[in-house]
Amino acid sequence: GVNPAWNVSDVITVTVSDGGGSGVGATTYWGFSADATCDGTDTYPNTGLTTTVNTDHADYVCFRNTDVVGNIGYSAAIGPLRVDVSAPIVTFNNPAAASWQGAAGFNINISDSDAASGLASCEYMVESKNGPWGQTLGWTARTCNSATSANITVGAAANCRNQGASLCRVSVRATDVAGYTSAVKMS
Repeated sequence: GVNPAWNVSDVITVTVSDGGGSGVGATTYWGFSADATCDGTDTYPNTGLTTTVNTDHADYVCFRNTDVVGNIGYSAAIGPLRVDVSAPIVTFNNPAAASWQGAAGFNINISDSDAASGLASCEYMVESKNGPWGQTLGWTARTCNSATSANITVGAAANCRNQGASLCRVSVRATDVAGYTSAVKMS
């Protein structure tokens, strides 16, 4: 069987037999089925008895084999196969980089997406600069895909502690169910 959890790749090996018939043909084909039914309506563009799936998938694997006299047989559906090979995508919508923010603080607006396994967590971190950059708030959970993902405070003992252009930096990242973490985005 196939691991029902999300994987970063999956190796599938199939054994083909012809129970007392004319014998197994030389080539086995495999492909994907969205409806868990392996039959002639699915396409089988790949050959081999072992395959490594390392592209995003959330469907079923099907195998087709032809015996020595030309009879076609189909495997039972294997899966669903859940492979996620892509990290989430994070977009910093607001505020704009190097923009001035008031003493009342500001909200960050972040778009997060993951087309395969989905988002598991989203985080942000704040650094303030007074000479070298210093972390004022470590990686902290935030609401994924929210116009108010997190509120950043401004002031002497706040997240953004120093006044002036480009003296506060907010970084964001997201992690998907398969365990991939996005590239860190900064504003």
